[in-house]
Amino acid sequence: MEPKVEIETIWLSSRTSVQRSQFLIHLAHGLTIGIRVLCHGDRDAQANVGSIRLTNEAIHTVLGYLLHSQAGTESSGWPATIVESVLCITDAAATQQASQAWSYAKSQASSSASAA
Repeated sequence: MEPKVEIETIWLSSRTSVQRSQFLIHLAHGLTIGIRVLCHGDRDAQANVGSIRLTNEAIHTVLGYLLHSQAGTESSGWPATIVESVLCITDAAATQQASQAWSYAKSQASSSASAA
């Protein structure tokens, strides 16, 4: 596991279930913004179809975990899967959007923790 993935997996795993869910809601929201950027940015959306598909797969993984979280069937292995699906995308445009979404979600998680 690469260092950033390991660090982020440890961070995500250390959150409570509620904190993880809140983070992942922000992450999914940020990823949808990333898809909008890919669809309406400088390049034609058709040129970004691969990036859009990969970003959508990351959203699918995040939302799948949230479904398990809400059902009380979380698995301890899922945080690593989420981190890898978001931060290890093998496409430059999708990686940029996913990294921005991750940073946004972490900043929102920090804001929520500070307010509590």
